[in-house]
Order: sequence, then structure tokens, then C-alpha cells
Amino acid sequence: MLVNGHIDRRFERLGRLIGEAGVRRLHDCHVLVAGMGGVGSWACEALIRSGIGRITLVDMDRVSLTTLNRQMPGLESTLDRPKVEVVAERLRLISPRAEIRPRFEHINPDTLPALLDPAGHDGKPIDFVIDAIDQLGNKCALIIHCRQRGIPVIVSTGAGGRLDPTQVRIADLAKTKIDPLARMVRVYLRKKYGFSTNSTFKIPAVFSEEDPAPSIMPSHPEAERGRFEIMGPDDADREKTGEPLSEDDLRNKRNVIMGTMVGVTSTFGMAAASHVIRELLAKTPVRPD
Repeated sequence: MLVNGHIDRRFERLGRLIGEAGVRRLHDCHVLVAGMGGVGSWACEALIRSGIGRITLVDMDRVSLTTLNRQMPGLESTLDRPKVEVVAERLRLISPRAEIRPRFEHINPDTLPALLDPAGHDGKPIDFVIDAIDQLGNKCALIIHCRQRGIPVIVSTGAGGRLDPTQVRIADLAKTKIDPLARMVRVYLRKKYGFSTNSTFKIPAVFSEEDPAPSIMPSHPEAERGRFEIMGPDDADREKTGEPLSEDDLRNKRNVIMGTMVGVTSTFGMAAASHVIRELLAKTPVRPD
């Protein structure tokens, strides 16, 4: 971002890395982040500190006590407030000239057409989407809608159950390892939308090569209880056999509530944002000075 023809001092160190033309490119870009949890909220922090000029935040959740250990908007003073509002306030404090648009709404097949339409963003197209959703059906819907509209998207797989951020990687969604959520996403995309079983999807995904630790149930009487496992004994071979998912799978199945650590979830978010920044710098035409 420029002030009186010069790089804003708050982005001077960034300018020393990517140059004034790079700073201008990022200022002109629009990124949508879906999900303001332990991954998405930190992705937003990285995007705004990297000079992205327009960020749309989408989530329908509120800050709760159980989010304070890993999510950027989690504070004692922000409990029960919409996460998108809290994150938006912080981003504006970091970069007052950026345009931050919080949208407190569900992400699902019904809302996605309007959400991704430039008409809903003053005609400004979305240059990249970060998918930080953990609900299977809506995650798949977001990926499909981005593919259909030609919007680049990077997908976050499961960050729970891990302690080692040095094992976080980025690979094509078809090639990620270990994570059961990513495995079920692949099954769905292949069966319902004809994604290849023999090649890459051309969709990057953030994942961890660390084996997840089993979830330990707290003794507290008000502790959250997970309803479903994404991969149970009957699901183990679905990716190999190509057995389709039912509508019940997509509506109800969710990951068991895993233990989480901010060092890992934030690394997922930072890795996703870094990928977006590098792609935007590589693909966006340079505007003449």
C-alpha cells in the first residue's frame, strides 16, 4: 500500500522483500477466507500483514471458551461475539486502508453462488479462496463452486491431534497423507463430480505428516462430545472402492473432537496464506508505476 506515492511504512519490510510493484499487486487483490477457527483466523492475520487490500471473512460461529487456546479472535473480552466481527476489528487496526468485509453467514450450497459472485462484492472478483471449513458437505461444496467459477482455492485438512508444526506440508489434495477428512473429500469429489482417480486435482491442500494422537475425553461435565467419526470401520476402504457417500454422510458426519494446539493450527493458517501470497505475486500482472 502506498502513501503519497511511497510504500506505507507499516509495509516497508515487506517491500524490501517483494518490491514496490509486489506491494501494489497484493494491495489490489481480494481474498476470501471461509472459516474463522484455529486455521482461518491466523490465515487472515498473515494476509493482512502481507498487504492484501481486500479480505472477505465468512463464518457463522461465535467465540467460546473452548476456542481460546488456538483461535486468534479468542479473548475473555470477546466471548459470544461473532468471530468475523472480532477478526475484522483486529485486521482494521493492523491495516486501516484495507477493505475488510465480515459476513456472519453459513457457507453451504445455497449461499455459495451469491457469496462467490463479484456482484456481491461491488463487482470486485475474488482472486483466491482459503477453505478452512471442517464440515464435510459444505467443504466439498465450496471446492466445487470455486472450481466451476475458476477461482483458485487452497484447502485446509485436519489440524487436530498434532503437536509438531514442522510436519505441516502443502501438496495437491489428491496426494495428501493420513488425514481422514481429506480422504473423504477425495471420495466425494471423485464419485459425484468425476475428479480423476489417477492424477492430481490441481487443488493445493495444507496437511500434516504427523500421525494424529487419539482424543482424550475431559472429565469436565460440560465438555463437548463429538457425534461422529469421519472414518469409521465401515469407511476404511471407501477411497479404494469408490463407494459413494450418502446425503446423511454429508449432512451429519464430522470429525471426532480432537485435541488442538495453536502452534499447529496457526501454522496451517500461515502456510495457506503464504501459498496464496506467492501465487498472487506470480500470476498477477504488474501494474505500471
